[in-house]
Amino acid sequence: MIRPPSVNPSPQKIEIYENCYIPRAIELATAAHSGTTRGDGKTPYIEHPRAVAQLVTTCGGRFETVAAAWLHDTVEDTSLTLSEIADLTCPEIAAQVKKVTFPNAPNRRELMLEALPKLDIHSRLIKLADIVVNMRDLPNATTWSAERQKRYYQRLVEQRTALTVDRHNCHWQGLWMLEKLFDLYAANPLVAHYAYTSSVKQ
Repeated sequence: MIRPPSVNPSPQKIEIYENCYIPRAIELATAAHSGTTRGDGKTPYIEHPRAVAQLVTTCGGRFETVAAAWLHDTVEDTSLTLSEIADLTCPEIAAQVKKVTFPNAPNRRELMLEALPKLDIHSRLIKLADIVVNMRDLPNATTWSAERQKRYYQRLVEQRTALTVDRHNCHWQGLWMLEKLFDLYAANPLVAHYAYTSSVKQ
Protein backbone atom coordinates (compact mmCIF):
# COMPACT_ATOMS: atom_id res chain seq x y z
CA MET A 1 0.00 0.00 0.00
CA ILE A 2 1.27 3.47 -0.89
CA ARG A 3 1.06 5.79 2.09
CA PRO A 4 0.12 9.47 1.73
CA PRO A 5 2.37 12.24 3.02
CA SER A 6 0.72 12.57 6.43
CA VAL A 7 1.54 11.91 10.05
CA ASN A 8 1.05 8.28 11.04
CA PRO A 9 -2.28 7.99 12.88
CA SER A 10 -2.27 7.02 16.54
CA PRO A 11 -3.60 3.58 17.58
CA GLN A 12 -6.54 5.36 19.21
CA LYS A 13 -7.43 7.15 15.96
CA ILE A 14 -7.13 3.90 14.00
CA GLU A 15 -9.53 2.20 16.40
CA ILE A 16 -12.06 5.06 16.29
CA TYR A 17 -12.13 5.18 12.49
CA GLU A 18 -12.06 1.45 11.82
CA ASN A 19 -14.67 0.61 14.45
CA CYS A 20 -16.85 3.70 14.34
CA TYR A 21 -16.49 6.39 11.67
CA ILE A 22 -15.88 4.29 8.57
CA PRO A 23 -18.64 1.74 9.37
CA ARG A 24 -20.95 4.68 10.10
CA ALA A 25 -20.03 6.32 6.79
CA ILE A 26 -20.85 3.06 5.02
CA GLU A 27 -24.22 2.87 6.77
CA LEU A 28 -25.03 6.49 5.90
CA ALA A 29 -24.05 6.07 2.24
CA THR A 30 -26.00 2.81 1.94
CA ALA A 31 -29.13 4.39 3.41
CA ALA A 32 -28.80 7.61 1.40
CA HIS A 33 -28.39 5.81 -1.95
CA SER A 34 -31.00 3.15 -1.19
CA GLY A 35 -33.29 2.44 -4.13
CA THR A 36 -31.06 4.13 -6.73
CA THR A 37 -29.06 2.40 -9.46
CA ARG A 38 -26.14 2.98 -11.76
CA GLY A 39 -26.40 3.68 -15.49
CA ASP A 40 -27.31 0.09 -16.30
CA GLY A 41 -30.53 0.48 -14.35
CA LYS A 42 -29.74 -2.65 -12.31
CA THR A 43 -26.58 -2.20 -10.21
CA PRO A 44 -27.30 -0.62 -6.81
CA TYR A 45 -25.73 2.84 -6.71
CA ILE A 46 -23.87 2.02 -3.48
CA GLU A 47 -21.51 -0.13 -5.56
CA HIS A 48 -20.05 3.11 -6.97
CA PRO A 49 -18.90 4.66 -3.66
CA ARG A 50 -17.80 1.19 -2.58
CA ALA A 51 -15.48 0.95 -5.58
CA VAL A 52 -14.21 4.52 -5.05
CA ALA A 53 -13.47 3.81 -1.39
CA GLN A 54 -11.66 0.60 -2.31
CA LEU A 55 -9.40 2.51 -4.72
CA VAL A 56 -8.75 5.19 -2.10
CA THR A 57 -7.82 2.49 0.40
CA THR A 58 -5.56 0.70 -2.09
CA CYS A 59 -3.73 3.96 -2.81
CA GLY A 60 -3.11 4.57 0.88
CA GLY A 61 -5.77 7.14 1.63
CA ARG A 62 -6.01 8.26 5.23
CA PHE A 63 -9.01 7.21 7.29
CA GLU A 64 -10.89 10.50 6.82
CA THR A 65 -10.45 10.18 3.08
CA VAL A 66 -11.72 6.59 2.96
CA ALA A 67 -14.83 7.57 4.93
CA ALA A 68 -15.39 10.62 2.72
CA ALA A 69 -15.03 8.44 -0.38
CA TRP A 70 -18.02 6.42 0.78
CA LEU A 71 -20.00 9.65 1.18
CA HIS A 72 -18.66 11.67 -1.75
CA ASP A 73 -21.92 11.66 -3.78
CA THR A 74 -24.43 11.91 -0.94
CA VAL A 75 -24.72 15.69 -0.68
CA GLU A 76 -25.00 16.15 -4.45
CA ASP A 77 -27.36 13.27 -5.15
CA THR A 78 -29.37 12.63 -1.96
CA SER A 79 -31.05 14.54 0.85
CA LEU A 80 -28.13 13.99 3.24
CA THR A 81 -26.49 17.26 4.29
CA LEU A 82 -22.98 18.20 5.35
CA SER A 83 -24.29 19.13 8.79
CA GLU A 84 -25.79 15.67 9.19
CA ILE A 85 -22.54 14.04 8.07
CA ALA A 86 -20.62 16.12 10.63
CA ASP A 87 -23.08 15.20 13.39
CA LEU A 88 -23.28 11.51 12.53
CA THR A 89 -19.56 10.97 11.82
CA CYS A 90 -17.17 13.85 12.56
CA PRO A 91 -16.41 17.37 11.25
CA GLU A 92 -13.20 16.20 9.56
CA ILE A 93 -15.09 13.76 7.33
CA ALA A 94 -17.76 16.34 6.51
CA ALA A 95 -15.03 18.84 5.58
CA GLN A 96 -13.48 16.29 3.22
CA VAL A 97 -16.84 15.57 1.59
CA LYS A 98 -17.45 19.29 1.14
CA LYS A 99 -14.23 19.68 -0.86
CA VAL A 100 -15.41 17.17 -3.49
CA THR A 101 -19.02 18.38 -3.59
CA PHE A 102 -20.04 20.76 -6.37
CA PRO A 103 -23.39 22.57 -6.52
CA ASN A 104 -26.02 21.62 -9.06
CA ALA A 105 -25.88 25.00 -10.76
CA PRO A 106 -26.07 25.94 -14.46
CA ASN A 107 -22.31 26.63 -14.42
CA ARG A 108 -21.43 23.51 -12.41
CA ARG A 109 -19.07 22.24 -15.09
CA GLU A 110 -17.10 25.49 -15.17
CA LEU A 111 -16.97 25.71 -11.37
CA MET A 112 -15.71 22.14 -11.13
CA LEU A 113 -12.98 22.55 -13.75
CA GLU A 114 -11.82 25.70 -11.98
CA ALA A 115 -11.78 24.05 -8.56
CA LEU A 116 -10.23 20.67 -9.41
CA PRO A 117 -6.63 21.87 -9.92
CA LYS A 118 -6.77 23.57 -6.50
CA LEU A 119 -7.81 20.47 -4.54
CA ASP A 120 -5.53 19.17 -1.82
CA ILE A 121 -3.89 15.79 -2.29
CA HIS A 122 -6.56 13.89 -0.33
CA SER A 123 -9.46 15.45 -2.23
CA ARG A 124 -7.66 14.76 -5.50
CA LEU A 125 -7.44 11.12 -4.51
CA ILE A 126 -11.20 10.87 -4.01
CA LYS A 127 -12.02 12.71 -7.23
CA LEU A 128 -9.53 10.75 -9.32
CA ALA A 129 -10.84 7.47 -7.92
CA ASP A 130 -14.36 8.70 -8.69
CA ILE A 131 -13.69 9.41 -12.35
CA VAL A 132 -11.68 6.18 -12.73
CA VAL A 133 -14.69 4.16 -11.57
CA ASN A 134 -17.05 6.23 -13.73
CA MET A 135 -14.92 5.66 -16.81
CA ARG A 136 -14.66 1.96 -16.02
CA ASP A 137 -18.44 1.68 -15.74
CA LEU A 138 -19.36 3.89 -18.70
CA PRO A 139 -19.70 0.98 -21.17
CA ASN A 140 -22.31 -0.51 -18.84
CA ALA A 141 -24.53 2.60 -18.91
CA THR A 142 -26.93 0.83 -21.24
CA THR A 143 -29.91 2.99 -20.26
CA TRP A 144 -28.09 6.08 -21.62
CA SER A 145 -28.23 7.26 -25.22
CA ALA A 146 -25.01 7.33 -27.26
CA GLU A 147 -25.13 11.12 -27.15
CA ARG A 148 -25.28 11.15 -23.35
CA GLN A 149 -22.44 8.64 -23.11
CA LYS A 150 -20.36 10.82 -25.42
CA ARG A 151 -20.95 13.95 -23.34
CA TYR A 152 -20.14 12.06 -20.16
CA TYR A 153 -16.93 10.64 -21.64
CA GLN A 154 -15.83 14.15 -22.58
CA ARG A 155 -16.64 15.46 -19.09
CA LEU A 156 -14.54 12.73 -17.49
CA VAL A 157 -11.57 13.46 -19.76
CA GLU A 158 -11.85 17.16 -18.90
CA GLN A 159 -11.81 16.35 -15.21
CA ARG A 160 -8.87 13.99 -15.56
CA THR A 161 -6.92 16.73 -17.37
CA ALA A 162 -7.75 19.25 -14.63
CA LEU A 163 -6.56 16.78 -11.97
CA THR A 164 -3.27 15.92 -13.68
CA VAL A 165 -0.47 15.49 -11.14
CA ASP A 166 3.07 16.72 -11.67
CA ARG A 167 4.75 13.44 -10.77
CA HIS A 168 8.18 15.09 -10.70
CA ASN A 169 7.10 17.19 -7.71
CA CYS A 170 4.47 14.94 -6.15
CA HIS A 171 5.92 12.40 -3.70
CA TRP A 172 2.70 10.38 -3.51
CA GLN A 173 2.58 8.05 -6.47
CA GLY A 174 -0.94 6.78 -5.72
CA LEU A 175 -2.40 9.72 -7.66
CA TRP A 176 -0.21 9.03 -10.66
CA MET A 177 -1.25 5.37 -10.58
CA LEU A 178 -4.92 6.41 -10.71
CA GLU A 179 -4.20 8.61 -13.72
CA LYS A 180 -2.73 5.62 -15.55
CA LEU A 181 -5.71 3.47 -14.58
CA PHE A 182 -8.09 6.13 -15.92
CA ASP A 183 -6.20 6.18 -19.22
CA LEU A 184 -6.48 2.41 -19.43
CA TYR A 185 -10.27 2.46 -19.01
CA ALA A 186 -10.59 5.43 -21.39
CA ALA A 187 -8.87 3.33 -24.06
CA ASN A 188 -11.64 0.71 -23.92
CA PRO A 189 -12.87 0.45 -27.54
CA LEU A 190 -16.47 0.56 -26.29
CA VAL A 191 -16.00 4.22 -25.29
CA ALA A 192 -12.68 5.35 -26.77
CA HIS A 193 -14.31 6.23 -30.09
CA TYR A 194 -15.96 9.19 -28.33
CA ALA A 195 -12.56 10.86 -28.23
CA TYR A 196 -12.54 11.05 -32.03
CA THR A 197 -16.11 12.08 -32.70
CA SER A 198 -17.03 15.68 -33.34
CA SER A 199 -17.51 17.79 -30.23
CA VAL A 200 -21.06 18.04 -28.98
CA LYS A 201 -23.01 20.97 -27.62
CA GLN A 202 -22.14 21.38 -23.95
